[in-house]
Amino acid sequence: MIQITKTSVHDQLNQATAKLINQKQIEVSLVEPINEISALQFFKKTQHLGERIFWKNPTGDMQIAGVGAHKRLTPEKGEDRFQSIRKQWEAYLENCLLPEAGVTGTGPLLFGGFSFMDHIDQTDDTWKAFASGEMILAKWMLTEQDGQTYLTHHATIDETTDVNEIANRFTEMKKVLSKPTIEETLPTMQSMHDQFTYEHWETLLNDAIDAIREQSLEKVVLARKTDVLFDNNIPLAEVIERMIDKQTNSYVFVIEQENDAFIGATPERLVQVKGNELLSACLAGTTARGKTEEDDEMLAWQLLNDEKNREEHDYVVQMIKQSVAPYVESFDIPDTPVIYPLKSLQHLFTPVTATLKNDATILELVKQLHPTPALGGEPRDKALQFIDEKEPFDRGWYAGPIGWLDANFDGEFAVAIRSGLITENQATLFAGCGVVKDSDPHAEYEETRIKFTPMLDALGGTQ
Repeated sequence: MIQITKTSVHDQLNQATAKLINQKQIEVSLVEPINEISALQFFKKTQHLGERIFWKNPTGDMQIAGVGAHKRLTPEKGEDRFQSIRKQWEAYLENCLLPEAGVTGTGPLLFGGFSFMDHIDQTDDTWKAFASGEMILAKWMLTEQDGQTYLTHHATIDETTDVNEIANRFTEMKKVLSKPTIEETLPTMQSMHDQFTYEHWETLLNDAIDAIREQSLEKVVLARKTDVLFDNNIPLAEVIERMIDKQTNSYVFVIEQENDAFIGATPERLVQVKGNELLSACLAGTTARGKTEEDDEMLAWQLLNDEKNREEHDYVVQMIKQSVAPYVESFDIPDTPVIYPLKSLQHLFTPVTATLKNDATILELVKQLHPTPALGGEPRDKALQFIDEKEPFDRGWYAGPIGWLDANFDGEFAVAIRSGLITENQATLFAGCGVVKDSDPHAEYEETRIKFTPMLDALGGTQ
């Protein structure tokens, strides 16, 4: 990993070619400030240039959009998927010239995610375009960070490279970005079809409750999915725009793979790493928002004092602490949760902050934390086995880790809930709920119905 002085694109390229004496080729990450365009506009204007990515954190002070893939990192066969990605990224960075003192979110940055299970069911066509893990280094990336905007281009250069041709790519991209945006409208919803009936759901939950009462499980998180059909193809940019507008305090993400797009607005951070600081969160325990302020406060009070939800929440807090403890010097965790309000839902929330030991990387922490009891259950292995055997569909990337990491292995991953898979004019939506010994199948069914609302609302549909 070699640094180059942050100057013009031409100067960055000239510095890079000067380093070629002892190497046949070098990877470069060229960064240039750019004005008057947002990440969402970049996403809209580049829809014909390749597969796209999009990310917005809950505060909105970091937004990323990318198009094209300079590199795709997928797990090597027979290797741990997180360690495999880490090794490949380290190898890439060894031969990469980096802008010095880069702004967070610029320069070499991988964006992608991992499936919920460590495998994808290849007999299920739903997730045919997705691997069990994939992190993408975009060919072009636009970053909004703390009010500033930057354009990053990744390329490979050798002694035959025409420096002017690469520099001219910036000029051509700026021409694309200066063209008027074609606004699209959301199509009309035609139908909504659950993948299995309430009777099937009740049987599944009763099986889980029996297993818990027999003490083979303490808790398991079960999911269901529904297909929503529209009268025309679904424009991703318009869905993103509605998510940003309606799902405040949420991460918004999109990753396109071939003709499919995995998209969501999730409130739940899995882990963030900034230097030696770890930030995670427990977001477990859910209720609806009230129709009036008084109703809202009553529902929040009931959630805070509900034994089942507090029990579920405490599971997650303890698991997060235990999972990352080997990598941590010290923790800072509040004793009791608070309410985390969203547009349609409100959750119990406990922030987790820790100081990391020097040898910890974000991919190791993602591996340790995923899935939390809020997404899988407890004990983890037995809960995952129950889900794998009993749930009648492959979750794919639903409820998996999704996010980004940079050349310093700083980054942020969220939990891909409140999400769906879009293919042309169809959206497959997912929702889950935690099951404990006193769970009521009808109440859990209603909870999952409520959890479909954010995605359905973003698509312009109704239940």
